[in-house]
Amino acid sequence: MGKVESRMARPESVDVHGGMALAPSVHTDAVLAVAGVAGQPSVVVSAGLDKDIVAYDLDRQSIIQRWAGHDRAVTQLVSLAKQQSVLSASRDKSIRQWTIGQAECKMTYEGHEMAVTGLAAMPGGEVFASGSRDGVVSLWRTGTARPTQSQKINRNVVTSMQFIEGESALLQAGEDKQLRVWDTRTLRVAQTLPPHQYIQSSCAVSPDGSTFLTSSNGFNGQGCVATTWDRRTGKRLADF
Repeated sequence: MGKVESRMARPESVDVHGGMALAPSVHTDAVLAVAGVAGQPSVVVSAGLDKDIVAYDLDRQSIIQRWAGHDRAVTQLVSLAKQQSVLSASRDKSIRQWTIGQAECKMTYEGHEMAVTGLAAMPGGEVFASGSRDGVVSLWRTGTARPTQSQKINRNVVTSMQFIEGESALLQAGEDKQLRVWDTRTLRVAQTLPPHQYIQSSCAVSPDGSTFLTSSNGFNGQGCVATTWDRRTGKRLADF
């Protein structure tokens, strides 16, 4: 969910299957994104400021793949179910597709004019969505280099997005403090929730689609909270 920033220059202990294991350094700078790999529960993929994308096997405690190709920092990662692939979004304005066991980038997706800061994939993995600092939300089909649909909203600097399972809907947060639900059939905004006091840096959806969760970095130490929202009423339920 959204960005995960961490320094991995020094080894740290991590909990693996209920026990403690020592995680070695796999990046040389801050980690901004992590994701699992569909069908491989022991594999985690990470990326960040050093531009590398690393697939790491937690059970074997070893790197199984390291990819390079982005010209600037990687901001988001998402797994493509059924394809053994991972998508990476970057400040270089591109999205790239990587496959476990293949050294080279499988596909490059281009269309945004600024850094790509939001990324989400539908459960089947055939369709994914992206958002950018250019205010554009786009839908793509894997294997097609250009977006199938795009819509721009001024000042909608996208921070996070997630498909709502079982529906033709996409939840999206942005720096304008709005939380939007997009109808993915028409790529039009179907619902806009009242703005939060602070920028929502990440968003998620409950399994039944009735509740949204957002989080904020706040400002000057204030507003660093997670917020739950009632989707039907659009009201905030609680801050944590």
